[in-house]
Amino acid sequence: MRNFSFISNFKILFSLVAILTCIAPYGASAAPFTSRVYFETASTTVAPQSDFVVSVFVDADEPVNALDFQVVYPTSLEFKNLDTSNSIITFWQNGNTLVSPGHIRISGGIVPAFTGVHGLVASLHFHANTIGKNTFSFERTYAYIADGTGAHRALSGTPFSLSVAEGVSPLETQKVVTDTTNPILTFQIAKDPIKNTKLIIYDARDPESGIRIVEMRARTLFTWSSWVEVKNPVVYPAGTTSVQLRATNGVGLLVVQDVSRQSISMSIGEVVALFSILVIVILVYNKMRHSPKL
Repeated sequence: MRNFSFISNFKILFSLVAILTCIAPYGASAAPFTSRVYFETASTTVAPQSDFVVSVFVDADEPVNALDFQVVYPTSLEFKNLDTSNSIITFWQNGNTLVSPGHIRISGGIVPAFTGVHGLVASLHFHANTIGKNTFSFERTYAYIADGTGAHRALSGTPFSLSVAEGVSPLETQKVVTDTTNPILTFQIAKDPIKNTKLIIYDARDPESGIRIVEMRARTLFTWSSWVEVKNPVVYPAGTTSVQLRATNGVGLLVVQDVSRQSISMSIGEVVALFSILVIVILVYNKMRHSPKL
């Protein structure tokens, strides 16, 4: 089985970083505010044996193009899935979701850069099993500044408490969104400007339940490899006759795309957008790879 891992030790061209930092940030706030990351939910008290959602939001007083958060939650709660629908993060890093029981990682790149308040990062779905008070907190709150230097800052993280108690009607708890549509998966093939290899840059989206995983497999002659989780961008596997990408959303619906070695024929605007995406995903990977481990 081939290893479709992310490109390691990949250098970032300073000229491409300049392209990235020229993209206008979105989000705005008229009044002064402080950068922070925090939780929100529909209710601070839920019934036993009910499902509920805790969402993670960020306020950024300067443009940021990558986030790397790690959430701590009580293991008395059952973590079901991470919902990325409507997130400000556009390119997710693998290694998200459950790092270990009680620890969830949320990381990825933002194009264009985000500045403003109440930016939805992700929604965490849980199941309440036992009665008691539960505290959520952050053990990593890195935001990477969109200035082309790779600088990051640790945001202020606000803990959050939620109680599981009898006497609360399940109808009062937040309902989990039902998703009946397949995810959207698009891709583009580009040349690695350093190693002169081909890269597949994909964009997987699902507005209802978010993307759970993106995988790839390749065929050599008559045999397909196993599906392997991939990180964005991924090197086009050499010596193969066919390649497929598969995206699975939060409720298990999936879409498969055949990837061909198409020629690169794009307009200037498409080139700028493509390189911007390439830079942000490489930048996020390198930043997070060198970030201190907690």
